[in-house]
Amino acid sequence: LFAGYNNSHVLYTDHEKGEVFLVNYRLKPNNKEHPVKLIRWDGYHDFEKWTVVGSNGVEIEIKQSVHELVFTHDYILLADTAFVAGTEMFTPWMTAKLPHDKTVVHIIDRRDLKAGKQTVISKQVVVNNPCIHLIPEYENPNDQITVYMLHTPATNTAEILRNYDRDLNGNLFPKHLIGYGTLPVLDLSSVGKHLIDVPQSKVVGSEYISEIPYCWGPYLYTYMGRQTKPYDGQDLFIMFKGFSRDILPQRIFKAYKDVGTRQVPLEDMVSGDGIHHNNSICRITTKDFAIADAYIFPDRVLLYTIATLDSKNQGGAGYVIAGVVTDRTAGERSSGHEYWIFNASDLAKGPICKLGHESLNNSTLFHAVYISKTAAKELDQKEVSYQ
Repeated sequence: LFAGYNNSHVLYTDHEKGEVFLVNYRLKPNNKEHPVKLIRWDGYHDFEKWTVVGSNGVEIEIKQSVHELVFTHDYILLADTAFVAGTEMFTPWMTAKLPHDKTVVHIIDRRDLKAGKQTVISKQVVVNNPCIHLIPEYENPNDQITVYMLHTPATNTAEILRNYDRDLNGNLFPKHLIGYGTLPVLDLSSVGKHLIDVPQSKVVGSEYISEIPYCWGPYLYTYMGRQTKPYDGQDLFIMFKGFSRDILPQRIFKAYKDVGTRQVPLEDMVSGDGIHHNNSICRITTKDFAIADAYIFPDRVLLYTIATLDSKNQGGAGYVIAGVVTDRTAGERSSGHEYWIFNASDLAKGPICKLGHESLNNSTLFHAVYISKTAAKELDQKEVSYQ
């Protein structure tokens, strides 16, 4: 009935070059032409756009979604991510498709984005395992890109709990859980670190972190300076949604139970009382690629989003802000929607502050960013150099 064109859900600004990128695409119905358009904007002038083609000159096709558009100093990465957010979301009663078991990344050389050209060539690289979010290091020495990915098998990250969903025992879910996003992932997940050689169009090295009890359903990542400066490999803070059969709808179980390969047997996850792993936040060091610090949330606390507050200019290590909802409130005047503050260098210690108010109602939170007054002032000053 309508075109249903999409843009990436997550946007970044390259503050080094004063550019922001967008992508315009849709799934191809009945082999009709629906080109993928890469759009560049400097914040002041008209949009520039190019049709993205492969090395053979044929227009590329996004078969799932470009949930997050990211870039390095010289390259743009359009990853075909396991996030269904098109017209499929209007028909949730239909059998959902399993995400692709690999992630196709279309890599575009930013130096090829020239005025007057209508197309730009991309190189295709395939990364093992489905992915929803990714972030590359900004510098790409010797045309090699280091990219970190949140790998989520056996799920569609766009799924939410609906008012007609029933649990594995056949019961409707409580009203306060309706709208809860990213339901249990039906296998142990992982965080991947991949080295991509652009001239060869292939991944030349991969490492994975996949640890119990943390790595169930990686959802969001953040780092100090996100949205205000390039990513240069600093520690990553990653939130995991955990797993519990108690919050697993029959609809989701039936849709995603038949994944081809798995790390944990399905019977162990859902038989009897099943397994239970609560939400968690992990700090991952990227040089040795390991979990250096972690916090597991208590029962009856649902973690929705995280952001960082950089305080290094004041001599501190910074803070992690977690948006949660709980029926075990921090105070009498809390609505249950709260923000918990963690010392970024000691997550395991737990929250050092819990903020709540009777009027606070966040509904469903997804991405979040905290921009301090100092950072906002720095960004305002950069406007002059962009023009």
